[in-house]
Amino acid sequence: ILASPRMTRDKTVIRLPSVEKVRADAVLYAHANRVLHLETNPGNARALVQKHGEVDVWFNPPPIPMTTEEMDYVFGMPYARI
Repeated sequence: ILASPRMTRDKTVIRLPSVEKVRADAVLYAHANRVLHLETNPGNARALVQKHGEVDVWFNPPPIPMTTEEMDYVFGMPYARI
């Protein structure tokens, strides 16, 4: 059985150029910026990974927006300043 494109997309990440390379190269900066903006749709965005020195930083895709009922529930909570 072949995986559907959606299942494959859900399990993939995009690796951006490292922050050190992006800082040093305007073209790589533009590329990384473009990829970041292309992956902002909550319905089909993928996770992004970028190397920062010895550490990989993982950017989760944006969540699906809440429904009106969910928003009403959240804003109806008894928030208080402490």
